Amino acid sequence: MIQLKHPVLRNFRNNLRKILLLSASASLNKAYETSDNLLFSGFNTASTYEHKLIVSLYEKLSRSICCCRHCKEGEKNMVFVDFDEVLCEISYPPIIEKKKDCYWLCEDCYAKMIHKFDVYKEQGYYFFSEYGIIDTLEGLGIKSLDELKKIESFDF
Repeated sequence: MIQLKHPVLRNFRNNLRKILLLSASASLNKAYETSDNLLFSGFNTASTYEHKLIVSLYEKLSRSICCCRHCKEGEKNMVFVDFDEVLCEISYPPIIEKKKDCYWLCEDCYAKMIHKFDVYKEQGYYFFSEYGIIDTLEGLGIKSLDELKKIESFDF
């Protein structure tokens, strides 16, 4: 967690974040304009590069420390989240190959996320990584993980 308590340092941090966001916004606008100009000129496949650039910029922004991934707030202290690490505690089967799903959340959103996963653990929820489902065994209509293994090994 990166925590700044001094108001001058917070102001400096917030201004740096704003500069980075303005720069990214300018790059996105330029890519959009170029893409639109190419489309209006009749080059419907020429905007592939711009599309990839736009997607790449959005992806980088969504993982940057400039703003919280959940609430988009940019003036709060941020916490670095390795989502695979959070999911590891309730994953079945255990996550072996990590997807490197890392990003930044503000302290408030991080606390809410951790609370949510604590509730999931208390209530016996699992993240079934192969299916992208978070549910209890009862919710899936099975009694044990062994029963799930039998179902998974069944050849259709």
